[in-house]
Amino acid sequence: MVGLFYASFYWEIYVGVVYLFYKQTTMLEIFIIITLCRKIEPLAILKGQRVNRWKLWVVLAWFFAEFLGAFIGYMITNDTILSVILFGYPAAYVSYMLVKKRLSAMPDKDDWAETIGSELNN
Repeated sequence: MVGLFYASFYWEIYVGVVYLFYKQTTMLEIFIIITLCRKIEPLAILKGQRVNRWKLWVVLAWFFAEFLGAFIGYMITNDTILSVILFGYPAAYVSYMLVKKRLSAMPDKDDWAETIGSELNN
């Protein structure tokens, strides 16, 4: 009976810590998304793409993958907070990496038309 008391006590501590971590990560998640959007901006400029389109892709991919990862995690663990932390956030970061990889695979902005005849002006 004492062991059951300790198990429930530790379970309550575990749930409390996970809940506090989740409350802190929701605000942290906003800062992470803003940071990732700022990191994708120079790459989009280098590739000659529209910046806002790629920022939108980052945000949409983040939330879609986080939802999908949390849903799959919930099906596995039956715990909503734990599934978001263990499955949602890693899936969201992988989605950012996929968007960044897709943008990196595009050719660089080609400025050859702007440099034609520049040798003649010197």
